[in-house]
Amino acid sequence: MLVHGAYHGPWCWEDNFKPFFVKRGYSVIVVNFSNPNPKVKINDYMEHLNEVVGEISGKVYIISHSLGTAIVEKYITKFSPKLEAVVFLTPSPVIKRLQKAFLVNFHNIMRSKSCFYFSNRLDESVESVYLDKFTDESRQIELLMIRKKVPVGYEWNYKTLVMGALNDNCMPISVLLDTAKIFKAKLIIYQEHCHNMMLDPAWEIVAEDILGFILV
Repeated sequence: MLVHGAYHGPWCWEDNFKPFFVKRGYSVIVVNFSNPNPKVKINDYMEHLNEVVGEISGKVYIISHSLGTAIVEKYITKFSPKLEAVVFLTPSPVIKRLQKAFLVNFHNIMRSKSCFYFSNRLDESVESVYLDKFTDESRQIELLMIRKKVPVGYEWNYKTLVMGALNDNCMPISVLLDTAKIFKAKLIIYQEHCHNMMLDPAWEIVAEDILGFILV
């Protein structure tokens, strides 16, 4: 299952990650959280995830990105689904790192969305196609960023991988370190990849590392 983050949609997985895993024999479900309703709530997304996972008869692996990782975390701690592995790409911060993440975000978002999401690594023609697909997000989902807390007392028994990059202009490296520590996860940090790793020119390196993690 591929789970996108805020302002994105299934499109962010369609060009690279989906065909990569399909080619290797996996049935791929791309979750769609795109919703024109400005009042959509986090519980709506969690219920949707639970319904989708409940319909799967085989092993389930969830790969989520950015704020989508927060939705997946809340879903897991509420429903405790049976999952083979969980992968967090450039995860959103926990409360104690929020201020630093905000400062990084503010500095870079003021420069351009290109810098913020793609670290200026894509050709302008390709980049513009993706940027045109960005959508508005409901206020509650946006606020999930500042309400995200470490699940207290929850026993996280999921095989977990956290991935990020030094060149990510959206989240500081401290977010990756904290997330990996909290969930006792394997951590992979790249040098040059952008925040939207699944669309980065070197996206296949990330996909191969995920595949290797799943197969171990």
